[in-house]
Amino acid sequence: MSEKKKEKPTATTLPGICPNPGAPFSLWELIEKLQAEKGFAADFMDLLKLANNNEKGAIDCVNSLLEPSARELTDLGIPASQLDSFRKCTESGVLVAAIAEQAAGRSPK
Repeated sequence: MSEKKKEKPTATTLPGICPNPGAPFSLWELIEKLQAEKGFAADFMDLLKLANNNEKGAIDCVNSLLEPSARELTDLGIPASQLDSFRKCTESGVLVAAIAEQAAGRSPK
C-alpha cells in the first residue's frame, strides 16, 4: 500500500492567488483580506515561504499582490532610504507574514 505524497505548493498551484487577477493591494488592503479570508491567508503564507526560498514564480506573484505605498511604509517608521528595499517581495511580505499566519490559524514557528 503506498501513501499518496502531498505535493509541495508552488506559485502556480495556488489558485485564486497567482496570477493576481486584479491590481496589487496596498498594505492595509492586504491585511484586511488576510484577516477576512482564512484560506487566502493560508495560501499567502505558503506563497511567502516559497518567495523566501527564492522561487521566482512566487516572488513575481507576491510582487503582483502587494504594493505598499510610500506613505504606508513611512507611517510604520521605515526610513525613506529603505522604502525601495521594503517594496521588494521578501521585505514587504515580512510586513504581513505574522498577520497571515495568525489569520490562517497557524501557530508561529
